[in-house]
Amino acid sequence: MGHRRWKIGLAAIGAAAVVLAAAAGWAYRELDPARHFDRDDIAILSTGDWDSSAAPPDPLQDGGEPASDPSDQVLPSEDAGSIQSESSSQAFQVLLLGVDSREGRGGRTDVMIVAQVVPSKRKVNLLSIPRDTRVWIPEVGYTKINHAYVVGQSKSGQENGGIRESVDAVSRLLRLPIHYYALTDFSGFETLIDEIGGVTVEMEEDVYLHHAGGLVLPKGQSHIDGKLALSLVRERYSFAAGDFARQTQQTRVLKTVAKELLRPSHVPELAKLLIQSRKWVETNFTDKDLLSLALMFKGLEDSDIRTAQIPGRSAYTNDPLVGQSLYYWVADEQKLKALTAGLFGR
Repeated sequence: MGHRRWKIGLAAIGAAAVVLAAAAGWAYRELDPARHFDRDDIAILSTGDWDSSAAPPDPLQDGGEPASDPSDQVLPSEDAGSIQSESSSQAFQVLLLGVDSREGRGGRTDVMIVAQVVPSKRKVNLLSIPRDTRVWIPEVGYTKINHAYVVGQSKSGQENGGIRESVDAVSRLLRLPIHYYALTDFSGFETLIDEIGGVTVEMEEDVYLHHAGGLVLPKGQSHIDGKLALSLVRERYSFAAGDFARQTQQTRVLKTVAKELLRPSHVPELAKLLIQSRKWVETNFTDKDLLSLALMFKGLEDSDIRTAQIPGRSAYTNDPLVGQSLYYWVADEQKLKALTAGLFGR
């Protein structure tokens, strides 16, 4: 009798193991990025298709008033036409937004990065958008792209108006559909960095951090907490290249955060951490989407991420929102078209 119970117990354990293995296999197939994001109900927040004749010609595209400081005439180092597309029909775009406030809803967008995710190749393409980039916004005119968030927030009765207006402005600028967004503020960014134990950054020179009380981040490697990481991604005055150097630091920190999240010590708690991140990051990704992205980024290498910045020039002209002359980054339309074609396959 005891021998029979022993055999029944073994059979039950075996059956349970088979069921668990099947469930694990099903879950993995469901979350595999190449499968998970290849579906008909994927979000589309803005198509990128619009009638450009709705906007009057921008006089700054024909020259306009140049910047008075030659040091502002900084161009990204990339040759826009040399970037070859690695995109696919499954690729989708995510707009990453950092708001310059600690309240989540106020302020302007201090950070704007478009991330194209290519699940079939497990690649990511990042395009930094200078916050001073000149764009056309309906009912406003030509203004800075980081004003889009403020304009959207001021529209009564429009839920998530700042996000919607920012998504539309970026989509129009790049002629690119935007499928997802992720937004955080200063406090959320600091908390996220602290939750993963900080990040290690490598500086090519000593950097004076204006937003950290003048603390100097030394040349070489440093392990920094959320407060210093925020100061670094906001810093531009200590770099000769100004805002373009700031954008470079932002993408470097972003890559470092992704690597840190996927360290072996973090993998067991990754699902919990991603779900907790909803306290600090507002997004239209579902929990399943986030878990699928975690699978995609597993084993992430620097070679899996390509970065670029918008080519153009500096200029000053009157802004319709503030009624005075402001600094702008004027995108070179032809070079930008070549860049998006190469980087995003558009």
